[in-house]
Amino acid sequence: MTDIIIELSDAIKTKDPSKQCKGLIYRGKRNAFINGRDEYVYSERMMLLKRKSCKGCERCGFLHEELQQSLDMDCLPLMPSYLEDGCLYQLSVTNMSKDWETGIVDDYDLEFVKYVEKDDE
Repeated sequence: MTDIIIELSDAIKTKDPSKQCKGLIYRGKRNAFINGRDEYVYSERMMLLKRKSCKGCERCGFLHEELQQSLDMDCLPLMPSYLEDGCLYQLSVTNMSKDWETGIVDDYDLEFVKYVEKDDE
């Protein structure tokens, strides 16, 4: 965990709307097939879309590091109940709990939520 305390619930906002944090945007992919050994294979993938995602800020860097750490520990982020092929999803922080004495976030979950594109992007 980083030494910098980041308020996860707020997006980093700037005066310039073109530099506002968009978050990490992924495209969901589903695939099902029978391989050469007659095994039924089903997979779900999330591919990071670099052009649609934030170009790099503290919040998104933190989310990317946390996602990598959780995957290294075999702790998968929460996925939608039904992944739609080709739909866009955003990595977000949910189920945050704060320490009652200090107010610092001490526990949270990573979740992929459906992303709705804004017209001005």
